[in-house]
Amino acid sequence: MTNPDSKVVVCALDFSDCSEAALIQAVDYAERLHGKLHLIHSDPTFHSEFGHVEQAQVVTIGLEEQTRAYAIEALGGENVFDVVGPEIVVRRGVYAGDAILQYADEVNADYIILGTHGRRGVRRFIVGSVAEYVVRGANCPVLTVPKVAARSHPGPSAPILVPIDYSEHSRMALREAKEISKGFSAPVELVHVLEDFGIVPHFYLAGGIVPVNDLPTLRTYADSHLRELDAEVGGEGAAGYRVRSGSAHREIPKYAEEIGAGLIVMATHGLSGVQHALMGSVTERTLRYAKCPLLSVAVRDA
Repeated sequence: MTNPDSKVVVCALDFSDCSEAALIQAVDYAERLHGKLHLIHSDPTFHSEFGHVEQAQVVTIGLEEQTRAYAIEALGGENVFDVVGPEIVVRRGVYAGDAILQYADEVNADYIILGTHGRRGVRRFIVGSVAEYVVRGANCPVLTVPKVAARSHPGPSAPILVPIDYSEHSRMALREAKEISKGFSAPVELVHVLEDFGIVPHFYLAGGIVPVNDLPTLRTYADSHLRELDAEVGGEGAAGYRVRSGSAHREIPKYAEEIGAGLIVMATHGLSGVQHALMGSVTERTLRYAKCPLLSVAVRDA
């Protein structure tokens, strides 16, 4: 009988060093959550000609075997692979991002885990990013894992860092972080980044008019609201609160590295099209710089 509390973990593999890091994380999450692990590989270049069913089947079987062999080598042996017992799925002729999202919805995934190459600048513009595409479109939390973080995970000395912008979205991220912290026995720390003193959130002014260049006062307001939000979300209180100033997508990874964070948990609004092009996503920009795994919690506005 299937445990109703078990989780479904979908891990995307492209046979790179980055997907090896994602696989190691996926096995860890599946074991800790007593969940079922699904491995998916997409071959977007393959298109079988009409009527060539046997050819398509041969290619699929070959890719399944290649995926299995890759996973066994990455995990360090067939014994480990057999203990995990993952489901292997191959999708052909579909863009990798779409294949991952479609399959995750089919199996009602609780988590999607995939590697990120951390491309920035012109190279990212030309090559694109499957990880960011999946983060933007997923209906469940997405764990992106940089190559250097293959074996990084939360723990008693590796806190979970939650960036807070005081929205309902960041409340959802904090709830998710507190739930994950139970399985890893990891403390949770909150951080808020003061990015633009020309645009001051309304709650900073709750006690009266605050000059936008009064950094100490702004820090005091931000810190008190971090503590209030933490109490409102409930559960075990955060182990630390920090207010920093600068660019959020740079300050968050920098602070995570300073405290030895094993995980960053952030909410993403799932913007797309023109709206995404205009507003961008702090979460997506942060995952390009993060040196530890980053869990994006999907928020879908009605």
